[in-house]
Amino acid sequence: MSISTTETLSVETPDRPSLWNTSNLALGSLLLLVVTATPQLVCMPVTNDVSYYDLQTRTVMRGGVLYRDIVEPNFPGVVWVHLTIRGMFGWSTEVLRICDLILFGLTVTFLARFVSPVRFQLSFLLFLAYYSVSEWCHVQRDLWLLLPTAVALNLRWAQIRRCSEAHPPAKIIFCSRCWKV
Repeated sequence: MSISTTETLSVETPDRPSLWNTSNLALGSLLLLVVTATPQLVCMPVTNDVSYYDLQTRTVMRGGVLYRDIVEPNFPGVVWVHLTIRGMFGWSTEVLRICDLILFGLTVTFLARFVSPVRFQLSFLLFLAYYSVSEWCHVQRDLWLLLPTAVALNLRWAQIRRCSEAHPPAKIIFCSRCWKV
């Protein structure tokens, strides 16, 4: 009686990454989410806040002055953004929605740079949250202000990395030098 053993050979290829890793799945899910959810988001109507900003924009474009000719309870920053968007691309609500999506996408891009190993997972989760919130949260200055904040964080992070080098270069970021104490 003979007992034969069979060996199981496994082929390991450490130099070739797997196609089904979490980054690729998250990137695929992100692309699928953006492709399927964007048309519905773009076609949604805008809220009364956006209509009020458009009214302020029309007043300024016709020669009116904020705080004198129309009531503005906030700082005029969003009105200037609306002036730029409306002046360049027109008065359609789809234009505002697309600009909102682009601004949010840029914000996610700058935030995902901090967590590069899981950037696609984070991007997927942020876009999932963006598409699932109420329409009252879209085309709002609160979301738009995240972009300059994310850019400022990236600039500060670059400055901190340069300052932590052994021999920091004498590069200037916003007129401040990197001094070693």
